[in-house]
Amino acid sequence: MRNEKGQFVKGHKPWHKGKELPDFYKKILSDAHVGNKASKGTKAKMSKARKGRPCTWKEKIGKANFKTGQHKSRGYVLILNKKHPFTDKRGYVKRARLVMETHLRRFLEHTEPVHHINGIKDDDRIENLQLFANNSEHQKFHYRLRKLNKLGQFT
Repeated sequence: MRNEKGQFVKGHKPWHKGKELPDFYKKILSDAHVGNKASKGTKAKMSKARKGRPCTWKEKIGKANFKTGQHKSRGYVLILNKKHPFTDKRGYVKRARLVMETHLRRFLEHTEPVHHINGIKDDDRIENLQLFANNSEHQKFHYRLRKLNKLGQFT
């Protein structure tokens, strides 16, 4: 149970504690649904099937990440920099932000977005980057750009 702030109330018992449960709830709440441990033979077969392949977490992140400290996400190049004040939860910062910060010789505010002029997200040359004061100005710019494209006045 939660209070008005959304915090759990101490000492409150969950609805299923101390009651006789129907069979379908017993199956859900028991540890039996977790699964049985694999036998030695099954483990050997699984190991043989995975030989020569990277582990799944390395496949998701990519091998280049472990060597260079950078990877791509949604087209943006992310650089590992855990001491930067505006990192994501894994310690990465967009390379475009770092390029703009070194050009301006200051940290960007959290509200200042960096725009790629030619639309290519991994082209982080300083000539291709544009800084906006806030996200509202950035969205207005994209709105005007789409409006001009629809009218055929801008290509």
